[in-house]
Amino acid sequence: MRLSIGLVSMLVAVSGCAARTPIASSWEQDIRAAEQRHVAAFRANDAAAIDAILAEDFLVNSPRYVVLDKTRLMGLVRSGALNAASFDQSIEQIRRYGDIAVVMGADAISFSTPAPNAGRQIRRRFTDIWRFQDNQWRFVARHANPICE
Repeated sequence: MRLSIGLVSMLVAVSGCAARTPIASSWEQDIRAAEQRHVAAFRANDAAAIDAILAEDFLVNSPRYVVLDKTRLMGLVRSGALNAASFDQSIEQIRRYGDIAVVMGADAISFSTPAPNAGRQIRRRFTDIWRFQDNQWRFVARHANPICE
């Protein structure tokens, strides 16, 4: 009897640990992959990929100190005003709050023509917000501020 109670207790403890670990790492891996797709889409100036990543109600508090919705941001992307020559990102923290994931870190972007900042590199601090919706992570908000040097 003691052996079966001990065995059952051990199996419950092990299965409880195993169930928690993949879930946490899985969602974080999904967010990291989504962030990589976001960076790659901007680096490639791929308007269709950017449009697909952003939620319909996406908002960005842009480095130009203006809040833009998805329509206005996509207009800038399509006009070439945000053409990226390079875009690198360093994720420092990722946290999950239910169906919301918050990503914080730093990035550096260099623009190419016809962007107004062509030839300049801008280093920024960012916060990206993702929402789990319709069985996928959707990019719903971003805040990026230039680092004063």
